[in-house]
Amino acid sequence: MKTFNQLIADALPFIKELFPWDLEQKLLTETKPLLLDIREADEFNAMHIPGSMFVPRGLLEQA
Repeated sequence: MKTFNQLIADALPFIKELFPWDLEQKLLTETKPLLLDIREADEFNAMHIPGSMFVPRGLLEQA
């Protein structure tokens, strides 16, 4: 079984950065993007884009 770090390394080549000005259009499509919110937990809890996932930035930096 692959470790978390191996799974992240395998996925990195397929991850595309999405800029805010393109997001609204992408959210209207049938295939919605996976949105990762890497802000602090209190910021995410205060407000976030519906459907986005909270992933602590430190977790991503460790990968």
